[in-house]
Order: sequence, then C-alpha cells, then structure tokens
Amino acid sequence: MERLVGLLDLQLDYVTSQVLVTIQGLLLFERNQSFINPVITQLPNCVSLVHDSDSKSALIWLLGHYGQTLSDSPYILEDLIDNIEEEYSNTVKLCLIVATTKLFFTRPAECQDMLGKLLEYCIEIETSVEVRERAMLYYRLLSQDLNQTKEIICSSQSAIPEMDRDDCNDTEENIEHFNSLAVLFGSAKWKEMQARQKQQIDTENYKRNEIQIVETNKPPVEGQTGHLVSLGDEEEEVTQDDEKSVVAMEIELKEDFTMTPAHFEEIWTKMNISDNWEFNASTSLQRQTMEEKLNSSYIKTMATSPYENEPWRAFFYAQDTRLIAYLLEVVVHQQDNRVAITVKVDTIQDTQPQLISLRSLCHSVLSK
Repeated sequence: MERLVGLLDLQLDYVTSQVLVTIQGLLLFERNQSFINPVITQLPNCVSLVHDSDSKSALIWLLGHYGQTLSDSPYILEDLIDNIEEEYSNTVKLCLIVATTKLFFTRPAECQDMLGKLLEYCIEIETSVEVRERAMLYYRLLSQDLNQTKEIICSSQSAIPEMDRDDCNDTEENIEHFNSLAVLFGSAKWKEMQARQKQQIDTENYKRNEIQIVETNKPPVEGQTGHLVSLGDEEEEVTQDDEKSVVAMEIELKEDFTMTPAHFEEIWTKMNISDNWEFNASTSLQRQTMEEKLNSSYIKTMATSPYENEPWRAFFYAQDTRLIAYLLEVVVHQQDNRVAITVKVDTIQDTQPQLISLRSLCHSVLSK
C-alpha cells in the first residue's frame, strides 16, 4: 500500500487513475486505518488528474467512505456536483449520489445544500432512468427516519477473515492456489472442497467402471457371432460389414449432464487427445447457429470466443449413457467454413466405437 500511495506523488494522470482504482479495490477488503489515512490525504492532489469514469468513480467512492476526516472532501464533491451537467458517465453520477449522501451523515452542515442540489438535478433534469430512480430512492429514504436511513446507507461492510500469515508466506502454496478461490475461502477450506470434489469424481468413475464390467460380462445374444480367430499365419481381415457394425453403434448423450469449469480443465489437461478430424461445414451455417445445433444435440457449451473472432474457438462437453464424458474443442475458420474438432475422454478404456459415432454425429449436425 505504501508503494501505491508513493506512486500518487508522481502526479501523472494515467498513473494516478490506475492507482486510485487499485486502491479502491484493496480497501473493499482491507479497512486498516493505517492504510486509509495516507491515501485520503493525497486525494485533493488527484482531483485535477482524473479524467476517465473509472478513476473518477474511485475518487468519489474514497471520499464518500473515508472523507469525513478530510476537510476538503465536501468541497471536492461540490465542484463535481456543480459540473454534473457536463458529466456523461452514469457510473460517476451514481457514485456521486451515494458518496454525497454518506458524507452528509458525518458532515451535515457542509453537505446539506449540495446534496439537495444533486438530488434535484437527478430527479428533475437527468435523462438516465437508472440515475433518476436511484436519486428518487435516496430522496424518499431521507424524507423518512434519518437514523434508519443512515443504518441502511452507511451500514458497515462485512469483515473478511484475515488469512493465516504463515500461509501467505508459503510461496509454493501461493502458486498452487493462484487464480483459484482459495483467497476467498482460505487454503484449508479450499483443500477440503477440492478433496470432496475429487471423491465425487472417483465415485462416478467407479460406477462407470462397474457398468462397463457388467456390460462386458453379459452372455452373448442367441444368433450373435464373433470374429473367428485364425489358426494359421494368415492375418485376420476386417470386413466391410465389421466396419459398418462399429459405425452403426449409436451414441446416446444425456440431456441433464453438467460439468464445472474446474472439472473440465482438470480432464483436458490430464488426458491425451482421443480423436481429431477436419471437415467443411455448411457455408450457410453461422457460428452461433453451429453452437445452437450442437447444444440441441446435448453437446453443451463450456466456453467460446466472440463469434467475430478469426478463427472462432469453442469448447463443448457431453456424457453418454455409459457415463463416459467427452470434451471437444471446435475451431471454425472463416475461409470455406473449415471445422477442426479435437476430442478428449475421461477414461483410458477403449472408446473407439463411441468416438466414431460422435464424429458422425458432429459431422451430420454441422453439415446440414
């Protein structure tokens, strides 16, 4: 925090803007007074340096939450209110309403007139419905019991438990939990949640293997024959009928299957590619239509890039009635609508018949 506050001394508009936004984000969770006081004393020097809506909103937010100790805070807000007709950002106007009202409860004599002027403008002149409705809400609250209004508007933010300092100093553990929710839940709770999820996945895999064992041990149907094993040196030939029997094995996907992004990423990074192929989709199909067609076949979307991106990339997932999960990466090139599909499955067992059926399904859906 000290280094961030030091950057404000540079008096560079683009640096000041980013620092104020960052400090606002930090103070949402850290309300130690030793961090707040150095920031607040620097705010008067930042007023002339902020121009974009994000930095203005951050400045106003800081004044509204902690400006009661700064003598200039009402006058900084008053200057912004006087020029509100020139302000184009609804976010800044909303922040002004909230900050001025909060400061009114700690500095009523200095804020009463400018709060009335602000609410009058937002209710009578402002064209934004959102800003007008917010101003009307605050006006009605202030017209009632002021003590209850103060409890509603100035209610303290819920405290977030501080993480164990020993955990914070563990570099390896910090890297392990990077870009995860461990910061929110704490490392111990996060490990417990991960262990519970892994146990659930292991249970599903066990049930899937049990089903496959039962299917394998079923007695052959009367009249069904298998391949004859060659007793000589001749190689066994796979006839055209054999290939048709594999392709004809229909894949039935489950409609109600869902998968979390974390589970998807775990399988995608752990498993090797099971199948990949390319073909030309129908040129009349738009990318959004492709996604909708796959979804209607119970091949559900996990994530996509914007439709206008070149190439367009999307990730899908599905599960069949044998509880085998399929993860697909679909890449569509604008030129001749060429589609490249990569498939991974969550099992090491032979899934070639199912993959052939999945390939046929994708091809039929995207070629129409």
